[in-house]
Amino acid sequence: MTISQIFDEYARKRSAAEARASAEHERIREILPELAVLEDERRLLYADLIGAALMNPSARKKIEAEIHGYDEKISALLLRNGIQSLEPDYECSLCQDSGYIEENGEKAFCPCLLERIYVEVFGAKPIGSLKGSFGKFDELLFSEKNELLGGSETNPRKQINNAKSYVERYSEAYPQFKRNNTVLIGKAGLGKTFLMECMARRLYLKTRKILFISAFALFDVFHKHRLGEMDDLDLIYDADIIFLDDLGSEPVTQNVTREYFLQLLEKRTAARKPLIVATNLSENDIRNRYGERAASRLFANDDTARFFLIGQDLRLS
Repeated sequence: MTISQIFDEYARKRSAAEARASAEHERIREILPELAVLEDERRLLYADLIGAALMNPSARKKIEAEIHGYDEKISALLLRNGIQSLEPDYECSLCQDSGYIEENGEKAFCPCLLERIYVEVFGAKPIGSLKGSFGKFDELLFSEKNELLGGSETNPRKQINNAKSYVERYSEAYPQFKRNNTVLIGKAGLGKTFLMECMARRLYLKTRKILFISAFALFDVFHKHRLGEMDDLDLIYDADIIFLDDLGSEPVTQNVTREYFLQLLEKRTAARKPLIVATNLSENDIRNRYGERAASRLFANDDTARFFLIGQDLRLS
């Protein structure tokens, strides 16, 4: 699926909804002659209002009041006959199936369109399909047996609880939070993706512009962009929140892996927009794979919270 194909689908949906509404409107006018009379008389008043553009304000107000009176009569007639509305039944009431809304006085993509682009063009996961939730978190799944981490003793339960507490507070406080980014580091099966899903579902209550995507899918988009097969990446960079799962699972590609990841980090930093990362890689692995500049951006002490998860793969227990 391409963005242009999605736009074509939106245009077809909108046209179909309006055609159905128009046909239904004509049918109702035929069975309710009074409606046809009221609408025709109101239409004449609208014509008078256009001609009254050069009239004095009191003349215009009189016509506007008469139009309002007809609006009320038409609404009352429809309600008496069990008709709620003559407007098209759009799938999205926010954009009326146009794909566009007004945001801060400017034309912007509707969240419904963005979500489809995220999923169908970029390969992201639909937020509604995510299973993790803070209510399902069970600390008893994690061992209390101490292990060494960075020269100090700790245990898997303590580490996951620290991470869970932080990301839950982050989700509640968003967008007002001191640190912008979060990195969850640890082997497979330790709860990293689960915690990100918990965050995404909670944050979705505040913004629908959330991109939850695997590193494999994201770097595939980057690679296609490098080859000229994908349009500009602003829709990725402009997402309110990006959840990047399994960083390091993507293949390393010359002129893509380091360059595009650094650009992503710089764009997010400049816009003060969060990047939430889960990875099996150590900090040194990330430096070696993506370069010192990218690692420095990702692990900036004043902007990133890091959590190291330890223990055994829960999927094997």
